Amino acid sequence: MTVLYRSILPPGVSGLGYAVAKQGDKLVAAGAASLDDGGTRGADLFLARFDTSRQLDPTFGRDGLVFTDTDGGMPTIVGRFDSDSISDLVVDGTGIIVAGYGRSLVIPGSGSVVVARYTANGQLDTSFGNAGGLRIDTFRSGMDLIDATYARILKQPDGKLLVGGTVQSNFFVARFNADGSPDTSFSKVAGVGFGNAFGSRTENEAVRSMVLQPSGKVVVGGGDSSLVMGRLNADGSDDMTFGTAGFVRVSGGRAEAMLGRPDGRLIILGASFEETGATRVYRVRMLQTNADGVPDTSFGPNGRVDVTMPQPISTVRGAALQPDGSIVLYLTGVGDTYLARITPAGALDTAFGLRPTPIVLPLFQPADLAATHLLVDGSTAWICDLNNQKFAEPDQRKNFFDVVRVDL
Repeated sequence: MTVLYRSILPPGVSGLGYAVAKQGDKLVAAGAASLDDGGTRGADLFLARFDTSRQLDPTFGRDGLVFTDTDGGMPTIVGRFDSDSISDLVVDGTGIIVAGYGRSLVIPGSGSVVVARYTANGQLDTSFGNAGGLRIDTFRSGMDLIDATYARILKQPDGKLLVGGTVQSNFFVARFNADGSPDTSFSKVAGVGFGNAFGSRTENEAVRSMVLQPSGKVVVGGGDSSLVMGRLNADGSDDMTFGTAGFVRVSGGRAEAMLGRPDGRLIILGASFEETGATRVYRVRMLQTNADGVPDTSFGPNGRVDVTMPQPISTVRGAALQPDGSIVLYLTGVGDTYLARITPAGALDTAFGLRPTPIVLPLFQPADLAATHLLVDGSTAWICDLNNQKFAEPDQRKNFFDVVRVDL
């Protein structure tokens, strides 16, 4: 069965859905919202919460919706001239913590990476961060904006927050205390700086997935043309014992998701294709390693498996583990999106089958790849993404974020 949750946004506002999480028996979606005003305004951090009847929860924010502008660190309702977006979120017992970025549309070199904390009912927690509920860090290089984003957030058992993204085309991981202050004990060199920007020096890399291991070590996954994993020690220093000199790399495919299995093994995956004449073969490329980054040869030759997909794919927009070790994939095809499932052994689960009908979302413009999009809880999946909808009155297209629930 498939159920659609759709938010009716205020007049003239469009929403883009990038991540979804459960908050008790309610569902929280996150992303970006913008005004349809000819481009004079930018986007804001955006949250929506649905109750058990699939309607917007009026006890959350303003009629179920929250808009936060990071411009100047002063939150307002749908602000101007900046492009703010939430890429990931975690829900804990007291509220919601999000990670994303803000980029100025009019001031060169003015961009920021953002972590924000909201109370359980959607109000900014003003005890957090350096700007009234927000933690805003600006990266500049002269007048040129350094490409900096936060894309993933994890909460450690001690309450500290790990945030991963990219700085200057390198993996970047920082750690914050529970109150949003920088944890300066987490750095590349002990006692020097804050966080760690690192890479395998082979290509553009960005943290698209992050796994916290029981030892406190942090594994990140990314890569534009390869599946790349790297690991940091619990103090933020480079872990040279992981893989080969701190990294694991397999060429081919854009690394779009990484998962940690309960037994400690890691799997990183992304879309790949091969073209021979007029024939194009679409695959999901996967690499599985042991916890230390050594390829798991029981999974496939050198730990690698390529799964041929019977339908075209362009990206893996989300991936999640089920209790039996199967991997549910949320895939973008040609005009449609669909779910597929990979068995624990790395084969296409033909009994599950490709399921295009339940979650067709006409993606006329792609949403941010550095986002989660997919949540799997037992035998239920939720997908949060962009849907471009045409209205008869007035005759125009408008972007909505949709949340779709699929019973697996």
